[in-house]
Amino acid sequence: MDVALLLAVAVPDPVSLTDLLSTPITPTVRDAVALIVQLAHSPQTGRPNRQRLDASHVLLHADGAVTLSPGLYPPVWEVAGLLDYLLGRVETASGMPRGLVAIVEAGRRHTGFTIPTLSALSAALAPFRPPDPADAVRALVGRLDAPAAVAPASEPEIVPDPPPLPVVREPVPHEPAPVDAETLPRSWRPSTWHMTAAFVAVVIAAILGGAVGRSRHASEAARDVPAIRQTPPAETATPPSVTPGTETPTKVTPATVTPIASPPASPIVPRPARLVDHRAVHADGVFSPSFAAHGSAVFFHAKEGGESALKRADTSDDGELQVATIVDDGARNYHVQVSPDGGSIAFDSDRDGERGVYVAKANGTGVQRVSGPGYAAVPTWSPDGRRLALLRAEPDRPAVWNLWLLDRDTGKQTRVTTFRSGQVWGGTWFADGKRIAYSHEDRLSIHDLATNTSREFASPLRGRLIRTPAVSPDGRWIVFQVYRDGAWLLDVERGAMQRVLQDPSAEEFAWSPDGRRVAYHSQRSGGWNLWTMAAP
Repeated sequence: MDVALLLAVAVPDPVSLTDLLSTPITPTVRDAVALIVQLAHSPQTGRPNRQRLDASHVLLHADGAVTLSPGLYPPVWEVAGLLDYLLGRVETASGMPRGLVAIVEAGRRHTGFTIPTLSALSAALAPFRPPDPADAVRALVGRLDAPAAVAPASEPEIVPDPPPLPVVREPVPHEPAPVDAETLPRSWRPSTWHMTAAFVAVVIAAILGGAVGRSRHASEAARDVPAIRQTPPAETATPPSVTPGTETPTKVTPATVTPIASPPASPIVPRPARLVDHRAVHADGVFSPSFAAHGSAVFFHAKEGGESALKRADTSDDGELQVATIVDDGARNYHVQVSPDGGSIAFDSDRDGERGVYVAKANGTGVQRVSGPGYAAVPTWSPDGRRLALLRAEPDRPAVWNLWLLDRDTGKQTRVTTFRSGQVWGGTWFADGKRIAYSHEDRLSIHDLATNTSREFASPLRGRLIRTPAVSPDGRWIVFQVYRDGAWLLDVERGAMQRVLQDPSAEEFAWSPDGRRVAYHSQRSGGWNLWTMAAP
């Protein structure tokens, strides 16, 4: 028993393809082919679940294996589409081999895709793969474990450590829930004759170079979003049924991506100062700061072992930090936010087994679940205190999160976003209570609740994830994390962005009520602590 436990601990966690592509690592053509070949030879496990293949479902292991999330059984053309997506990230001066272009072109036009099985796809890719595909995957995973570079001279004291993989850390509630879908039959089972004929035709086409001669770079320029990550337009997506409250489906006008202007004059000077040290509160780490609407009180959660307590920190007249515990009941409690009037707190917790959103009095008494059944997390109060924004997992796709609003008076929950893949981060209010900002994948959106329209901004680093946005009290700025690239600032009026902190582990930002400080948690000094950036 002890030996088995030791072996389980010694085996490193797999890395998702999303994690890999969120780093500066750029795979080569042979790396991309090796990944698909290893995936093609991986056994599928669990009960079949017909879910559109996404990069987050693909797991790279330290031993060179590539697997899918349990229960996923994608058709061959989707795996070819994944290869198409990967090749879109490859930079090569000589262009793509024409035979390889022929295969991914057929995958993009999946209606006429003739490769019948994953084994046949692997065979068709044989001319383009490295001698040892497993070794190529091992090398990719090994590059993720390479030591982080020392920060630039502007912050000489920082030697940033990247956050632990995968992208979704435990203190953030975006961990995928187990998939438990009904078993679905495979929709296409071709005859042996068709399979053999198709296989021979594709292999010959791959070897001879195929009939398609266009440049891969021209293909990439012709489309903005790779096929593997396309999301149906909001107005055509069908929201799934939800248990709590009464949903009011919304028709969202497609957002316009705003071009980035020249950098603004930033109100933030990155002079990080430690706010709360995890050792001072006898915790393994402290996370997710938030400010009271009035005064200087800071709320956060402190993790110790398998538990997480909610705490409040105040600064005394002599400058000494005084920390009080609000909720410490043995559960994992996260993301505490105090109401605008200071009388209540909202937070998320797994105290009832499944993560949900709770409201209590400011002293931690009278805890009540308000999100109803289903996974929900990361509540934020509207400026008038009458609504909560929160994230909910889709009942039929638990790895997908969308933004909802909860009316505190009626308990009614209203959907804001209708994404069919990926996760929404944030739900940060403007002071007028009419707009709310959030991020989804590599987009930052400002949503007008009255008109149901959104203004959308692309990541300043192409394809890099945007997370944990926070709107300034005056509504002029939004600070957010670009994954593994520190904190960035958006000038809302001009649409300009600039990096304001080169700390790759900084995330979950909160503005002080006067707009002169931004708090966040970071691993910049070894161990997760709370920090602030001060305005001049």
